[in-house]
Amino acid sequence: MHIRGLINQPKLQEALRETVDEQMQHLRDYIVNTKMPGVGIGTVSGGLAASVKPLNTIIVGSKIFGGVKAGGPNARQAAAFEYGYPNPLEIRPKNRKALAFMPESPRGPVDSRGMVRNFVVRPPIPRKPFLHAGFMDQRSEIIAAIRKTINEVTE
Repeated sequence: MHIRGLINQPKLQEALRETVDEQMQHLRDYIVNTKMPGVGIGTVSGGLAASVKPLNTIIVGSKIFGGVKAGGPNARQAAAFEYGYPNPLEIRPKNRKALAFMPESPRGPVDSRGMVRNFVVRPPIPRKPFLHAGFMDQRSEIIAAIRKTINEVTE
């Protein structure tokens, strides 16, 4: 966001930094608690939800930058959900010779007859945007909070 006169007003800069940091935390919470479940991204390990973090707010001249990121070593699927992954994906075991799938019921394994495969093919992942869509949902609230801070500090 570009704000005229921001460069010479340290009090306004600090107030805006705090406001944007607060808004990015709210955006992060909205994305994890509302947007991700809303687009059908369930929590299996929680790695993707844990990877959604607000970025540090930066002020450069008369511009202020803030944001939220997702992904990393424990959540490599973030980009696949945000943008989609059009190709089938072959999944192979990491530490064993084969993949094993055991049927289960609420009381535990049904029987010892499971399924063992050298690899499986995951179908393409449809686009399920949660970061950009979450921002667009919250955009007007973020802008309103920034305007409110500017009005409070400059009065």
